Amino acid sequence: MYINKWYNRDFKSVYYNRRISDIWNLLDDEDDSVIILREDNTLYNMVSREEIRSISSEISEKKLFEIFDPVDNFLYEDDLVEDALLLMLESKIKILPVVDNEMYPVGIFGIFEVLKAFRNVTSMDEPGTKVMMILDDKPGKLKNIIDILSKKNINILSLITNKIDDTTRMLTLKLDVKNVNFVSDLLENNSIEYEGIFEEDGEYY
Repeated sequence: MYINKWYNRDFKSVYYNRRISDIWNLLDDEDDSVIILREDNTLYNMVSREEIRSISSEISEKKLFEIFDPVDNFLYEDDLVEDALLLMLESKIKILPVVDNEMYPVGIFGIFEVLKAFRNVTSMDEPGTKVMMILDDKPGKLKNIIDILSKKNINILSLITNKIDDTTRMLTLKLDVKNVNFVSDLLENNSIEYEGIFEEDGEYY
């Protein structure tokens, strides 16, 4: 998934020749960060409310470029959500600025945007039946299950796997069927074991 579907396009900005004290006039209770611009409106840095609070009053009248260096960590709008999350984990930064190919800021991307993307990829907001099962980590195991669902014209809304150990994986399927008994009977009749199965109404906010 590309972040261009998920990043927040609503952000505040200030030029790098302004003072630290000027940022407080921009922030309100809902703002966590402000993008710092060069004179040509390209990205210089992004400063969080937490960083501003940590600055002593003695230097609050200094200009932003005197305190902050040009940013090293940022995202392009065609970056992947997975790459953005990895960068956030490695840099221990909760929110990153997003720029276009010419380095003009277009938005911000943070933990909240990751969660929204995860909600979509797992189809949490769609009604259906979720099935969790443990499979041997061997070629062909997943194909067998998909073939069985396909023969019954059951659409897979989401499919996620994660490694348990060197020989097994956990498989989580979200199916477009709101009938737990139908799905469980189908799996059992085809000798497919499952760890859990439950219905989701898709009412997530």
